[in-house]
Amino acid sequence: MEVSCDDESDQCMHLVGELAEWKPAAWRRKILRSKKLTKLLLPRQTYALVPMAEYCRSHGVACDVWVPAQALPSNMPTVVVGEQAVLRSARPEDVLHPPITHRVLDDVRIRSRSNLLQLDGTLVHDDMVRVASDRLPEEYHRGVVVMPHAPAMQKARTSVRVHPIEEALSLLDATAINYSHWLTEILPKAALWCHHASEQGAPLLVDSGLHPNIMRSLELMLPDDAPVIQVPHGQEVCVRRLHHVSSPGHIPFEPRSGSPRSHGTFSTPALDLVVQRIKRRLNLLDTDAMTGVIYVRRNAGLRNVQNVDELDALAAQQGWTTVSPERLSFDEQVRVFHSARLVIGATGAAMANLIFCRPGARVAVMMSKLAETPYFYWHNMALCRDVCVEYILCEPDCSGNDGVHANFAAPIAAMAQAYRHERVA
Repeated sequence: MEVSCDDESDQCMHLVGELAEWKPAAWRRKILRSKKLTKLLLPRQTYALVPMAEYCRSHGVACDVWVPAQALPSNMPTVVVGEQAVLRSARPEDVLHPPITHRVLDDVRIRSRSNLLQLDGTLVHDDMVRVASDRLPEEYHRGVVVMPHAPAMQKARTSVRVHPIEEALSLLDATAINYSHWLTEILPKAALWCHHASEQGAPLLVDSGLHPNIMRSLELMLPDDAPVIQVPHGQEVCVRRLHHVSSPGHIPFEPRSGSPRSHGTFSTPALDLVVQRIKRRLNLLDTDAMTGVIYVRRNAGLRNVQNVDELDALAAQQGWTTVSPERLSFDEQVRVFHSARLVIGATGAAMANLIFCRPGARVAVMMSKLAETPYFYWHNMALCRDVCVEYILCEPDCSGNDGVHANFAAPIAAMAQAYRHERVA
């Protein structure tokens, strides 16, 4: 295994190295930068897309159940501002989170920024993935075409260096760069690994280039001597003995045209392990004093509040504490949400910090009034932690084609009335 490791690095103490980056020839890189040239000039290879359970049944792979299936409560979200009739357009399977399993697979090829496993000429995906109805995040990679009803994936054939690794647990994932997906879908795998099998000492594979806050969350999760190997973007590894943990939480990337949207499901035991470990490392207790109201000010490229100045003025008038998550370290974000009795903010990845709120805390989320909005996403996540989510329905900007990602206007007058008793002296 080729690794480059700097002993003087300030990175987390258990980071043992990064796979040596390899780049294809300059002419091939030029082709890969163009979707059109990639399609015209590079040959394609087709792989069948197979669910993990199906592959393991046909190949006699044993399965350990680490967390049993969990039925989710079916109560409706609370709407504080807007019409109470929030239609649940989630799919029937969203009321149950399947068992979380551990399997050991031999001779697996896996690529950075993807959790698809290449085995015996097929691509194996998690059992919660529904290829016919949901887009895979890998479909947005260059040179990838998915035929959902086959189901199969075509990939442009590119020269890569395959790094051999004897044994590992993979946390590689196309959504790892997203803070919310990381906290609720990927980091819980590390928590379960530490709880059930960390004594095996196998390294964890993690995508290179993740935000320092994401890496800090992993540092807090793992023992100080746990080995971690970063895999650069575009690189592949071949693991002789791969530990696979099924998804502890899942919301599909995007629905295919005409398919209902899933609102996501989460495993309470898995999220509990994440929260308990991180709070223990940061010396946070449920008996700590709680502060007043936290206003989370969103600064992003999508789903922004168009009348944010008016919202800022309301927060100042009410005496709420304004925080900008992108300016806070991971530890600071955990402490802010841990201390709050009420959090108010626009939907976005930073709201995943609600898992660190204490039971009984309230989280008010501003979301667009659109039928396709996944209202149950934050609701389902919060229920796992005994946190109450309440919605503030906002008027979307329909001038573009952004759909659920469109900017929106906050109903300032209605919010002032609804939260008039939440004034902080």
